[in-house]
Amino acid sequence: MNIAEILRMILVDDLAEAIKAMLLLSKEQGLSRQQNMLFNLSGQFHSNERQLSEGTLSDEFYQRTRNRLRNSLKETLKEFPGWNNDILEQVNLDLAASPSAAGPTPAAPKSDGVTRILMLSANPSGTAALQLDKEYGRISARISEKSEPGQFLVRHKKAVTLTEFQDALIDEKPNIVHFSGHGEQDKAEVKTMVRRGFDLSDAPAEKKETDSGLLMFDEDKRDTLFVGSAVIRRIFKTMVERHKIDIRAVIFNACYSEAQARAVAEVVPYVIGTTWNVGDEAAIAFATGFYGGIARGQSIEDAWDFGVNQALAYGESEDLFALFKNGQKSSE
Repeated sequence: MNIAEILRMILVDDLAEAIKAMLLLSKEQGLSRQQNMLFNLSGQFHSNERQLSEGTLSDEFYQRTRNRLRNSLKETLKEFPGWNNDILEQVNLDLAASPSAAGPTPAAPKSDGVTRILMLSANPSGTAALQLDKEYGRISARISEKSEPGQFLVRHKKAVTLTEFQDALIDEKPNIVHFSGHGEQDKAEVKTMVRRGFDLSDAPAEKKETDSGLLMFDEDKRDTLFVGSAVIRRIFKTMVERHKIDIRAVIFNACYSEAQARAVAEVVPYVIGTTWNVGDEAAIAFATGFYGGIARGQSIEDAWDFGVNQALAYGESEDLFALFKNGQKSSE
């Protein structure tokens, strides 16, 4: 790979590939000082990406560090034999003549070969305690163990409100969305009364309609907000159809989430939900098996099978985790 090709990678923000190419070229040309500098920059780059995926770094600080690394790589490349400013001018002209080569537009799916996994979790006060950090840790570990560096980017947003749920989707533009928390199925009118603080004894016993949804934090992060399946479906429909986000799979690792899965399956190719109550350890086991399969390069269906196998060890039925493909439940 030549200097112009590497410079192009840097300018379109493909820093991981640029670092690999520069390390290889510096080794071939015996540039020990530049190679040491690149090892240092590589460490900073991977640390920045890891902290972002762990949710321990603000987006602003992450981007500032990435910009600094981009500039450092460009300055280091200038020290390579064969560099001249004409190369920079020509690459800039080529990119200007082909805008699509300069990277995707903000609303488009990212196309750098990285699979982006967005984990969203909520365990509002007053609901049964869940081991959400344990689940995230297991998933991250499996992906790290079974995949190549830079192949996956995992982001985790904790204690989400409905606003944060929607914002995370539009900001991160994930390929796989994973929700961990509580799901509920109950009478819609009863839920309305609970939210408004009425006595449940006043609920009309003859009401037949039911609503199924997810439990998130309210906007003040003090109480629980029930978000019904229709709302969840509309959010994903907006992201996929209006904002053109390449969401390939959604996993609702929460109780009674089959209705949400069925609704979202109208707009997302693969969706997984649970048919009834699921134990915390079984939910974690399913996630561990599923993402182990994903990290190995397995299909969504094969990864789902791995997850079901793991959950069976905790006494759950193989029918618990429902898989929808192109709008149809796999067992239907």
